[in-house]
Amino acid sequence: MNRFLSTLTACVAGALLMTAERPLLVGHRGSNIGLENSVESFTVGAKRGYEYLETDFKVTSDKKFVCTHDDNTTRLGGTKTIASSTLEALQSETLTQTRSGVKYTGRLCSAQEYLDVCKQYGVKPLIELKWATGVNNNDQSNIPLLIKLIEDNGFRDKCIILTSMKPCLEYIHKNYPDIKLQFLTGEYWSSHFDWCVANKIDVDIQAGYFNKDAVKRYHDNGLVVNVWTVNTDAAYRTYAEMGCDMITTDNLDPNNLPEITILPDPEPDTDEPQPVDLAFERLWILSNTTNNHPGNIDGSNAQQGTAVDGTFYVNNCVDKKIYIFNETGLTGELEGGAGWGCARDTHGNIVVRDDKLTGNEHSFIIYARGAKPGDTPAARFTATVPLEGQTNFINADGNLLGAEGGHIYLFPNKKTAVNILPVAEGKPATAIQSYGITMTGSTAGYVIPFTGRPTRWLYNIRATGLAEYNNGNCTDIITGRASTTAPNRNSTGGGAYFSLKGNKILIHNSGANYLGGFTVRNHTADKVITSVDPIGTLGYVSGGNYSTFNWLIPEKVSDSEWLVYQYCPANGIACYRLYDKLSGVESVATDSSDAPAQYFNLQGICVENPGPGLYIVKRGNKVTKEIIR
Repeated sequence: MNRFLSTLTACVAGALLMTAERPLLVGHRGSNIGLENSVESFTVGAKRGYEYLETDFKVTSDKKFVCTHDDNTTRLGGTKTIASSTLEALQSETLTQTRSGVKYTGRLCSAQEYLDVCKQYGVKPLIELKWATGVNNNDQSNIPLLIKLIEDNGFRDKCIILTSMKPCLEYIHKNYPDIKLQFLTGEYWSSHFDWCVANKIDVDIQAGYFNKDAVKRYHDNGLVVNVWTVNTDAAYRTYAEMGCDMITTDNLDPNNLPEITILPDPEPDTDEPQPVDLAFERLWILSNTTNNHPGNIDGSNAQQGTAVDGTFYVNNCVDKKIYIFNETGLTGELEGGAGWGCARDTHGNIVVRDDKLTGNEHSFIIYARGAKPGDTPAARFTATVPLEGQTNFINADGNLLGAEGGHIYLFPNKKTAVNILPVAEGKPATAIQSYGITMTGSTAGYVIPFTGRPTRWLYNIRATGLAEYNNGNCTDIITGRASTTAPNRNSTGGGAYFSLKGNKILIHNSGANYLGGFTVRNHTADKVITSVDPIGTLGYVSGGNYSTFNWLIPEKVSDSEWLVYQYCPANGIACYRLYDKLSGVESVATDSSDAPAQYFNLQGICVENPGPGLYIVKRGNKVTKEIIR
């Protein structure tokens, strides 16, 4: 078994041996059936089998506690304000709410009615305190009334009180130290971690903002981790496998949940970053902004392209041709595939999707590195993957045509996992799916390999961002709402991630959407190296770049130098150089007529008639790196 396949098999097999304990389920506002925070929704949640029922408490004008999330009833069709209305007046309103296409009517539930449902069905209360009279950061005078209500109903040793208001938690912790507490937080949970540990208060973190490392940090300090709000089997598996103790949900069925395993620990970074002084320069460009557009780049049909050794390969799925470009323009074509996907592995072999099917079977064509017009494919095959779904774009690592093998990555639409297909010597092995990831795939989902291992890579979803996958543990890199102001990330898909002398280099799209601008960052040092202006003017709206992707393909030259190729459909192609000014001899421009000389490509293969590109040149005993323009 080759190295890539054995690593993947060992990883999966090891995880399957470690069965995880199922987290406790918490019914969010009761359940997704009935008016939220109503007797009906609580009863449905209790009958489903949730261990806890979560609700929101506010205080009425007659000092009663009522189950409601908002300061008023407007969102649910009412007209009253909670703080200035009596419980009786609030319950006199008939409220409505449409949930998942179903219209429900009901009334607000009193705290007593909520606790009665908990008692009737043997469910524990999880009470979230919302800002209210006598229950807020400045005034905790009504908290004793709450504790008495809980105690009178027999839940003092069973309930959990949850809030984002630290003074309220500190008040309860000081005066009622036996009551279980949780701090409600989200994206900035780490800012509150030390406070939670110091006060021995558990945590409830919003989904999408933490990973297994965060869960382990809390567990190492004896704290419980809850997560809100999780509503799909895939997301359940993700957070259960992280080790979350509790999962808050609107709709999960406790009797029909997927099996879970304990995730392996994240792989540590072993490279120590070295001091660098990084420079980024453009070597050449063909685009409509420089009046030398290469042609044959169709934003609707040629949606993904790649490059190696200064040569671009762009698959047109309608023509079923791979168009080949270099610095001089179009040089020829190869037989192409019927799909949009066109990528390269680490070695430089070109892999193309040969179908647009959305089931479990997909076909591929592979060309060996250095393929020239008229060459025939080195491999063709059809493989079965575990996850169905539309997958427009692909990527690969390793050497798909070599004995050591590699992997093809397919990120299906509407899935929270990735298909990983091992391939060695041009032949596929059994595909697997990754552990769960935190962003749901779309037609613009894409994996960015950077380690050559199926256990660690980035994944990108257009308009959503980039995150890292590390043995199933997911960490945001750049996510959230995009901005078109460089160097902020824009909504265009694509990106690159690699290591230069131990420094992680992140390249992401920036500037105007769909036009080919991007930013180069030293992610390790959190420093912007440069932002590159768009290379085109044909945006998505004008019909130029239907793919909404700007492909950025890194290629290692040495430990201190990388090339970055850019393919922006409809807009153009370009080649750039990133190098450390503190290392080695900088490349110099030369003319191809210089002789005598021996030219070698970056893999050490002698090239008899070198075209434009970067070469290792030997003249007698002298060896230099030279760019032929």
